[in-house]
Amino acid sequence: MVAAHVAADVASRRPAALFVAAVGIVLAFTLVIPAEAHALYVYLDPGHGGPYSNANANGLREKTVNLQIALELRSQLQARGHRVGMTRTADRAVGPGDRPTWNFDDLTQTWAFAADGTTRYSGGVPRDDLQARVNRANVAGADLFVSIHNNGSVSRTSRGTETYASGKDQLGMELKTLVHREVVRSTGLRDRGTGTIDFYVLRWSNMPAILVEGAFISNPSDAAFLRTAAGRRAIARGIARGIDAWLATDPYKPVFPRMAGADRYGTAVSVSQQGWPAGADNVIVAGGEAYAEVLCAAPLARKLSAPLLLTDGAALPQSTADELRRLEASSVVVLGGADALSEVVRSQI
Repeated sequence: MVAAHVAADVASRRPAALFVAAVGIVLAFTLVIPAEAHALYVYLDPGHGGPYSNANANGLREKTVNLQIALELRSQLQARGHRVGMTRTADRAVGPGDRPTWNFDDLTQTWAFAADGTTRYSGGVPRDDLQARVNRANVAGADLFVSIHNNGSVSRTSRGTETYASGKDQLGMELKTLVHREVVRSTGLRDRGTGTIDFYVLRWSNMPAILVEGAFISNPSDAAFLRTAAGRRAIARGIARGIDAWLATDPYKPVFPRMAGADRYGTAVSVSQQGWPAGADNVIVAGGEAYAEVLCAAPLARKLSAPLLLTDGAALPQSTADELRRLEASSVVVLGGADALSEVVRSQI
């Protein structure tokens, strides 16, 4: 149990292809790729340890069961060719080896190190213990982070397995669904579903991360299952098979958004709407038939953080006119001379 968790649709014609090339200069895509496509560096985190056992019931200590499952999972992953690291391999707390890493905060747009020190506790566990766990995975440059726990409750009837990921971690969200499915299949434990929450180790890990709650130590039936090597092996097997299923989806393939309109003018509007939903201070308008002007506009659009709209040389398309009104820009840069854009178009802008 966790304590302290807190497209552009491109026509075959050359003009549209050139337009997409121009947009490609403006838009940036981020792709994370592991060193090898299907051989990962997986970091396992057996929860708790040392003086922090957490859930204890029915003759079981959670910290011990967590480690037993993690060691079995390590063997199964290594047999598949994966490299495996662990936050602990013995009954000890994780903390003395805490190494700082820096994390980017999207909300404040700043880099910050998240460590609360040893004086603040939550659920009996110092938060820097949790920070040390993610530090080790982050510094190691792991591809996946799997935190292994088992549950406990004041109610002896609570039972089953559940899996969590952070809602800010799309790859982790996909991984948790597949791992959870395979754990249920492998163990026959009650399916308690998956959860979306920013547990500490999920929030501060720099790679796709999940947290698995194997079963309830406080439930007699689940405890009997966890007491057997076969039961613990079944949980590990389910996690390993879930990672197999996740890899089979080719999760690191590049994903590009598709933005399209009825024509090249509509496609430019679609890009503008996606990139500037709240409007823009600056807008660039270029002739849709003037290929050179469109290409020249791309660096300026980047510099001004401005959408690039297209127009016919003789008349302003209605879709472009509507988008100009929506953007409410204070500055409109018209690119091209009279041979590219007529005075009629300039007056309509």
